[in-house]
Amino acid sequence: MANVSVIIPIGPTEDTWEVLLQQLLDFTDCLEILLITSLPEQGAKILEKSKLIPKVKVLLIPGGRGVLMNFGAKFAKASYLWFLHADSVLPGNYTTSISKAIRNSREAIYYFDLTFSTKGFTWMKLNEMGTYVRSHILKLPFGDQGFLMSKAIFFRLGMYKENLKYGEDHLFVWQAHLQKVPVLCIGETIITSPRKYTKYGWFRVTALHLMLTFTQAFPEFLKLLFRKTKK
Repeated sequence: MANVSVIIPIGPTEDTWEVLLQQLLDFTDCLEILLITSLPEQGAKILEKSKLIPKVKVLLIPGGRGVLMNFGAKFAKASYLWFLHADSVLPGNYTTSISKAIRNSREAIYYFDLTFSTKGFTWMKLNEMGTYVRSHILKLPFGDQGFLMSKAIFFRLGMYKENLKYGEDHLFVWQAHLQKVPVLCIGETIITSPRKYTKYGWFRVTALHLMLTFTQAFPEFLKLLFRKTKK
């Protein structure tokens, strides 16, 4: 039974969603694929390119990534939500892993491991190692790692923050920890693009991400620590 709504927010300059869409067409557990944009002109182009695919629905709403993803979740008809970035490249056997996670019926947020498409960029290996430590040891995966969860859990955790310029996925995972919802690796790896690093420079982007992550993480860590010591 098709029981997954795939939610893909598409930024103003993103066009890699077409490759991702082709990978999703054989996903039998997928009830619908929701492509969401904030720009009417872009929405019209996406609709024109995808109108012959029955599962695809194009949604339009002004706002940032958090707004787009929440809108998709509210619109979704399936019991499970799978949030993907438009530049994601999926592993060959992702359908088996997702079906297994759904059959487990466990209240959890599932995520994928992450690798980068440009293997020649040596510094990106450090980012891959950092991502592994952050998600497996600290249990803090980010949104480009393809969050999968039941719709019930998503709304119970309060959805994504909509008034943020960055880090809505990061704060969402902290909310899961505060509510004792497990954060689990699904056992597969998504490939993503290092375009930000090649455009703005590895040191600049990495330093910015570390600073922003710490700025958000520290008060959330204190909340979690206070909750534990209060008991």
